Amino acid sequence: MFSYIHLVNRETFQMIGLAPIAVHPNFQNKGIGSNLVNNAINKANGLGEALVIVLGHPQFYSRFGFKPSSNFDIKSPFSVPEENFMVNILNNYLSKYKGEVVYPEAFQSV
Repeated sequence: MFSYIHLVNRETFQMIGLAPIAVHPNFQNKGIGSNLVNNAINKANGLGEALVIVLGHPQFYSRFGFKPSSNFDIKSPFSVPEENFMVNILNNYLSKYKGEVVYPEAFQSV
């Protein structure tokens, strides 16, 4: 599932955030989570998005090209370890996409 979020510096850019993926332990190691992430990335690329942001486990998401957001001057709004807030750069990425991520207000109560 994607949510629209904002990346703010001197300008505001609309980006997408990927909800963390969870697979019930009885169904893990069958490729379900990997298929979900691969399909999400392909869908985002096909829609012309520039990057996907996720807060998650680096050992899982790095397999799909996610890298720490700090590598791209993108700052997490959460106090989390740097390696857990990641981005996947897509075909329409531009180097001007930097700044602080701002989630919609609905996320503030989570």
